[in-house]
Amino acid sequence: MTSLINRTGSLVSGFYDVGDAINAKYESTKELHHIKEIIRWGVDYLLKTFNSSVDTTNNIVAKVVQGLASRGSKLNNHYSWMRPEDIDYQCWLPSVWARCSDLAAEVAAALAVASIVFKNDKANSYKLVHGVFTLWKFA
Repeated sequence: MTSLINRTGSLVSGFYDVGDAINAKYESTKELHHIKEIIRWGVDYLLKTFNSSVDTTNNIVAKVVQGLASRGSKLNNHYSWMRPEDIDYQCWLPSVWARCSDLAAEVAAALAVASIVFKNDKANSYKLVHGVFTLWKFA
């Protein structure tokens, strides 16, 4: 990747698509709205992992799983190539009920950054900031 060096330093990083580097700004490629939709999809999920409607929570979902692929023939995410919305089998939700500062802080950081991305959408930005403070207390 030495060809990606310019006067300001290395440009190695960013998004890669099948070996191609994508180095365009999203505003100039008319993709900023699409990127915001992707971010919203992710933070909407993060808000579902804890009770984000209250000021204080006592747990956060750490992971969503349905068994191990190496055990038995039960349908699980290793055998199923479908949209998450179409999954109809039961999943196991390991939750953290005690303080889990690393997980809570990571989710809070993601929500905080997303609140800046959506600063023009005041209601959504406020919801994200509220989630940050809720998780901050939990951590």
